Parts: sequence; structure tokens; C-alpha cells
Amino acid sequence: DSDGIPLVNDYPDHNDDNTRSTVVLTKGTMVSHYRIVEKIGAGGMGEVYLAEDAKLKRKVALKFLPQYMCSDDDCRKRFTREAQAAASLDHPNIAGIFEVGEHNGRPFFSMQVIEGQSLREVIAGEDVPIERILEIAIQVCGGLQAAHDKEIIHRDVKPSNILIDSHSRVRIVDFGLAAISGSEQLTKTGSTLGTIGYMSPEQVQGKETDHRSDLFSLGVVLYELIAKKNPFKRDSEAATLKAVSDDTAHPVARYRADVPDGLQAIIDKALEKDVKTRYQHADGMLSDLMRVKLSLESGRPTVSGRLVSGRSSRRWWVAGAFVIAAAVVALIATKPWVTGTSTDQPDRIMLAVLPFENLGDPEDEYFADGITEEITARLARVHNLGVICRSSSMRFKGIDKSLRQIGKELGVNYILTGTVRWQNVGGDTSLVRVTPQLVRVEDESQVWADIYNEKLTEVFAVQANIAKAVVSSLDVSLLDEEKQALENRPTENMEAYKFYLRGRDYWSRYAYDLSNLDRAIGLLEKAVELDTTFAEAYAALSTVRSWCYWIGYDENSDMLKLAEEAADQAIRYDSLEGYSRAALGALYYWGYRNYPRALEELYKAQERLPNNSEVMAMAAYVERRLGNWNISLELQKKAYELAPFHSWILEGIIECTVRMRRWSDAREYVEKALSLFPDQSMPYYQKARLILHRDGNYTEARRALQSAPANVRTSIYLMQIMVECDYYARDYAKALETVRIYGKGIKTTSDSAIYFYYLADLHRLLDQKDSIQTYYELALKYTRAIQKESRVSSAFLTPSSGLIYAGMGDYNEAVKEGLAGLAQFPISDDHLWGAWMMGQMALIYIK
Repeated sequence: DSDGIPLVNDYPDHNDDNTRSTVVLTKGTMVSHYRIVEKIGAGGMGEVYLAEDAKLKRKVALKFLPQYMCSDDDCRKRFTREAQAAASLDHPNIAGIFEVGEHNGRPFFSMQVIEGQSLREVIAGEDVPIERILEIAIQVCGGLQAAHDKEIIHRDVKPSNILIDSHSRVRIVDFGLAAISGSEQLTKTGSTLGTIGYMSPEQVQGKETDHRSDLFSLGVVLYELIAKKNPFKRDSEAATLKAVSDDTAHPVARYRADVPDGLQAIIDKALEKDVKTRYQHADGMLSDLMRVKLSLESGRPTVSGRLVSGRSSRRWWVAGAFVIAAAVVALIATKPWVTGTSTDQPDRIMLAVLPFENLGDPEDEYFADGITEEITARLARVHNLGVICRSSSMRFKGIDKSLRQIGKELGVNYILTGTVRWQNVGGDTSLVRVTPQLVRVEDESQVWADIYNEKLTEVFAVQANIAKAVVSSLDVSLLDEEKQALENRPTENMEAYKFYLRGRDYWSRYAYDLSNLDRAIGLLEKAVELDTTFAEAYAALSTVRSWCYWIGYDENSDMLKLAEEAADQAIRYDSLEGYSRAALGALYYWGYRNYPRALEELYKAQERLPNNSEVMAMAAYVERRLGNWNISLELQKKAYELAPFHSWILEGIIECTVRMRRWSDAREYVEKALSLFPDQSMPYYQKARLILHRDGNYTEARRALQSAPANVRTSIYLMQIMVECDYYARDYAKALETVRIYGKGIKTTSDSAIYFYYLADLHRLLDQKDSIQTYYELALKYTRAIQKESRVSSAFLTPSSGLIYAGMGDYNEAVKEGLAGLAQFPISDDHLWGAWMMGQMALIYIK
């Protein structure tokens, strides 16, 4: 509905146009129900006219295949395919297609009129602020990801195919060269497929292309937006093609001084010649762009040059002293957690520290485990290493498997293993004997080994020496801050250290056993009592207290205050600022639900703890609540790399991919969960839910649930999805039977609330009125009991109470309860719980 001149391509630039038609449609010509107003441009694959839709009284753009090309079946196919490709895409950053037709033998389609300007005009104008450049690139990434998710490749991403409308929204147009997976291969008549200067190296060389080719082209566009020049444009077409294949683009800092290091890193990675080291998916590039944007807005250091492979970044260090300095800053500010999958970092060494075997008293098992964790933690501070988290490595404790097999399952190149003996030799003297060995997984050969016999007071020196020896053996270079971290002595009080290790041990064994939380808090309190400057113990204590507050376990009004006090003490004494920042992040996330501040602290922690999967996953969950689903998914995938046996991280990835409707990714991770955790209910629940929500196939979903082991099928979670299958089938009698079977295994107040709600609702649907009121009252009773037990549940379950009131016919109370939940979790503040609250509110209204 625009009265302005639509911009469907950068048609004034006809240098690439070898196929313009000499036939002109005149003003007033009727094409179907469209009246031609004027011709507004032409390009290699079409002529475009502004027209008026006589039926809907709106302006449209009509794109015709050039007349002399209409006899070419290949061209007609490609033109029709453009319409099919673009019409299947429903995304705010892709121009919409209305209709496909033919006029006097000339195929055409009608499309949305875009009022504004092309990116080509933007580049030709004044310098664009970096923040706006990031916004444009983020929107283009979003549109490309939507296309790639449908297996559509644009193949001609360039400034003239990117429009900025009057509302500053980016629109991608012209899918004329789009390659749809599974369709027949087509070649463009009389020209190279793509546009010179924006084609990827594989396009130039005539090799097979995929979605990563679009990301190279976007890298060129991003470069041009900043530098005002194409990085590969030369005097001739042949020279330009050679530059795309062989030349490295100059750093954009040569043309503009205000470019953040993180943005240079993104461009370098997008322009990688080898597709394996380029961005693997648009949402990976999107998350990096958003991270730089967030860094600029908050004043934090930007994402560094570690986003690209070392090979590409090293090429431009010779450009001058200024660029060298920028590269050093980028290296120090490393943030590898926002990269894509492991294929993005082929040179990264992956290492696992297996649980050191305790050769001493069985009661000292926690000490051997603590030594393992401490060495793991020291190595995990090294950015150039990928270190598997403790919990995943602990899975192999006492397991009789070869190191080669363990290495394959963990996805690592090297394994550090060893033994620990701790004994009291009299008086206050204790000795520690540690025998570590580093093994190469590929051939199980020993790379390094040693024996350490020291007093207990020197245990930190032992840990530091082992870590440094491993780093040296792997030929990994260290930054000064990493050397400091390896040699850190967290406390001089060995009794405090033992209490800390035991407290950490109970916290790691929490697994919904609330008594472990009490033990952890007690032991950590003892640690900081013995050493009032023990930063890591304060950080752990704050984190456990914040968690207790989050789950509503301890309603002590001072719990949050105590958590904050411990976090403050951790910050005060933590010279490395890793665990203390993580504790603050947990406090603002779990305690105050201040998600922006939580994210700020978690990213500060991540700078110091680059291999900490728990911090990474926590940041991902905060991003999710802020509505940044793409970033959340990338972080969760990175966390999963380092914690391949963390079921809750895997569950988070599945939840994220399902909500994003990325069905193929969801299916992949569900199958991983089934193979890793066949005795848990979660994978079967997720598989059935995926099938049910993706295509409504309740028969297949039931089959997935029934494939679970008999002891797993009794889970209340599986009961809920099984009943949902019965709801889909409208088989309420079968659903009632299912609920009653599962009701025999009820153990908790929460299970009782769910059980009686289903009984009430199914009796209502079956019109069995005698029992409805009784069951609803019981459901309300148990729901109120849960709310009384927990502050969090009280807030979160108000819509559930509303559903119960609606079932009982008390609609005023039902709406009141639902609105109370919405007020506590508005979607503007919390995209996860807020969306759930809105869904519950909708159910209340329609019940």
C-alpha cells in the first residue's frame, strides 16, 4: 500500500545485464487483474513494472521473464522456481510473493511493493553508523536462516538484492538464482551463476554450493557497508574472480577507525575460502553479530578475533602496527563460546580429565574427585583448549572401557588420567602422591607422565604443575592471565579447602535431593568461616543459596540477602574474576530475575572461564528468557560440546529447537538423547512431543512412548504426553483409563495435582457430572499445597489454579488467577514463562 517508487532491485546498474528484453509493456495494459502503471527496472532475470491490483486496490510489483528468454525452457523453469522459492518463505525480512501467472506466453509473478532504498544506495551515501550496520546484517541473517531452514539457497546475495523499507526493515528480494534442495540443477544461460564480486570461491570455481555460499556473499556485503568498497573488485572480471579465490581482504580498519574487533572477526570468518572454516549456519553469524551489538550497547569489550580460524586472522597482522595492536587486543578479549559447532574450530585441541583413582582411604574419595575437578578447572581457563566438563568425564569413573573408546565417546584428542593417594604420616603432616599421565587417544600412546610427592600444603602447586605440563606437552601458548590462573592458590588454609571440596561434592550430587543442598551450604559456610578471604568458596556458597531461593526450597526471607553477601565477598577477594562473576550471574538470574544484568555478569565470567559449560548454559537460558532464541541455541550447542553427557543441556537444546520449529535439528538431538539416556523418561517424552507437535501423528507419538522401558513408562511426564495423544484422538475414555493407570504410581503433591486435574477435565469432557466438582476441588487443594510450599510455584501455578476455577464454572476467579500470573511474568520481561502464561490465559478464556 505504498505510493512511493518500489525498489525490487538495483536496476539502474546494468553492467551485469546480458539478457534485457526489447519488448515493453505499455502503461494501462491489463495483465490478469493488474493494470500496468510504469516500468521501474530490469535485470538479468526479469523486467519489473509497477502495477495496480484492480481487485484489491493496492500497488504491486510485477516481475516478467524477458520475452526473448521465454522460449528457453531452462530460463522459464528458473523464473518459476524463483516464485516458488520466494512464495514459500514467510518472514519479515523477505519480500512477499502474492501470485504466479502468465501473460501472452510470458511468465510473471506479483510481489510486495517495497518503499525505501536498496543497500546499494545506502553504500553510495554517507557512512552508516556501526550500530545500524549491525542491525542490517542481523536482519539479513534472520531472513537467510529462514530460507536455509527450508533448504532454499539464495545464491545471489548482493547490495541490490537487499532493500531497506520506509520503516527501516530489511527485505531480501530476487530468489531467481535460488537453489532448492532436491530440485533439478539449473545453469544460467550465457553468464556465470551469481554476480561477479559477490560470488563465493566455490561458485567462482564451479564447485557444488550450499547455504554457506550465501554467508560468504553476506560477508562481502557487510565489508562493503563498512569500507564503502568491494574487497575483491579488480579492474577486470577475470582479476575479480581470481581475487575471490585467492586474495585475503584487507582489514576494514584500514578504511574506518571505529570498527570493533569483534566485527572484524565476523567478517574474517564469513570470508573464509574453505567452507569448513566459514560460518556453518546463518544463526551462528547472527549470534556473533548480536553479541557485538550488545557489547557496544553495554560498553563491554566486543567479541574477539577468536571467532575466526587462526589462519585467516594471522594473514593481516603484517598490515601495520595499528592492526597488530588490534589483533593482540582481540586475542586477549577471546570469547570462543559464541562460535558455531566444533567444525568451526578445526585446530582446537579437545581434552578430557578422567576421574583420578583414589588409592587411599575410601572416605577420601571426595578428595581425589576434588583434585580432578581442580585440575580440570585450571585447564578449562585456557582459551585454546576445549576441556570436557567434570560431570561428563565423571560418567566414566570405574567404567571398564579403553581410553580410545572413551575418547571417541567424549569427542576428544587427549585424555589426562591418574591416581591420588592422601595419607596422614603423623601429627599435622599429610602427604599427597599424584601420578598423572597424558595419553593421545588416537593410538593410546603416553605423551607425558610424572609422579608428585608433596605435603598437602603444596597440593595447589601440584595441580598447577600438572596443568602447566599438560599445556606444554600439547604445545598450547598461554596468555599472562592464563598463566596466573594456572598458578592460582585459592586458599592457604587446608582445612577450609577440604570443607570446600566436600561442599562442592554435595552440590554436584544435588540431583533433586534437597538434603544435599543443606549439606553443601553447611560445609561451604565452614570453609569461609575458616578462611574469610576464600573467594571460590564464597562463590559456591552464593550459587547454592541462589538456587535454593529459585526453586523455593528455603523460604527464609534472608536467603537472597545471604546469597548476595556471599557474592559480594567473592567479588572482593577474587583476583581472577571468574567464579565470582558466575555467582553474581546466578544471583541476578535465579534471585532477582534481572536478566540483562545476569547476562552481563555471565559473559564477564565466560571471558575468564571459556570452557565452563554450566556458565555457558546459564547464559543460554537467560538469552532464551530475553527472546534471543538463536543466540540461546548456539550457546547451548557449544555447552553440549563440552558436556556431552549433561542430560539437562541436551534437553534444553531440544526444547529450543522445538520452539523454533527447527524440526530436523530437534529430531537429531532427540535421537542423541535416546542413545545416551535410554533409561530416562526425558528422551521418550521429547520424541513423542516432537512427533505430536510437528505433524499431529498421535499414533506414532504413542508408539514412541511405548518403546520406553517398563520402569520408565510409569513417569508422570510420559503420562501427560500419552493423555495428550488421547486428547488429539478425541478418545477421552482411553485418556481416563491412561490417567487411572498412572495414578497408581503417584508419589508427590505435584503428581496428585496433575492427576486430579486430568480426572476432573476428562469427566467434564465425558459429561460424567457426578464426580467433576470433587476432582476439581482435589486438584485445587493439591495445587494450593504446592503454592504454599514454594514462592516460585505460587507465582508460576496461578494460571493452573485459573484453569481449575474455569472448570468449576467460577470464571471471575479463573480470570483473576490467570491475570495474576501474567502480571508476574509479562512476556516483555520473560519470553519463556511469559509465553507459557499467555497460553494458559488463552485456555482459561476458552474453557
